[in-house]
Amino acid sequence: TDHKGIHRQVHYVADHHGFRAEVKTNEPGTANQDPAHVHLHSSAHHYDHHGHDHHHGYGHHGHDDHHGHGHHY
Repeated sequence: TDHKGIHRQVHYVADHHGFRAEVKTNEPGTANQDPAHVHLHSSAHHYDHHGHDHHHGYGHHGHDDHHGHGHHY
């Protein structure tokens, strides 16, 4: 709680089912809601168990693998 009485409390679980959070707050501009499902697309390099990088440059075999713009749901 800050000096204005505003607070945020987050309860979360991160396990083999994913990350789930419940936020309790009285922050201005907030309302009861369940936001949309989020998809994460990582651009991190993939390494095998020997530490070898399997990223082949600009996309796979040098081609651009990007197939659109914006968010994909």
